[in-house]
Amino acid sequence: TAGPGSFTGLRVAIATVQGLAFAAELPVVPISTLAAMAQFYAEREGVAEGTMILPALDARMDEVYFGRYQYRDGVVAPLNADQLLPPEQVDNTAAGAAGIGDGWTYAERFGDAPPATVDQTILPSAAAALQLAKPDVLAGKVLPAEQAQPVYLRESVAWKKQ
Repeated sequence: TAGPGSFTGLRVAIATVQGLAFAAELPVVPISTLAAMAQFYAEREGVAEGTMILPALDARMDEVYFGRYQYRDGVVAPLNADQLLPPEQVDNTAAGAAGIGDGWTYAERFGDAPPATVDQTILPSAAAALQLAKPDVLAGKVLPAEQAQPVYLRESVAWKKQ
């Protein structure tokens, strides 16, 4: 996936994708980590059409990567751009929603209306990312491998040794 996620993890993932795509002379399709998590959950649980899925990843430094997705026609669709937020700013109000990912360890600091279901064990899935990429591939919405870039929602953080 293209991110969000840890700086090192994203760089390794993009380098791997670029290497494989160059070698096979194939284009790439960037997929959100949060979207891949939401798609995996939707497929695994067999969620109903219209179900809201709220993936959250612990971004460290007292923040979470958060997204809002809705399951429609076999795939999840973003309702807004993925965000980097302090837990208190997460809007988790959605009746019947599913909260997924390790970011839900901060749930007591999220909004007032917890989702109907919370599963902190959900991770992104390559099969789910492929399912999300299919429509873009079929529509020709692909990138040359050299244009694959990680999605950083946080600016670089450098720690100084004191």
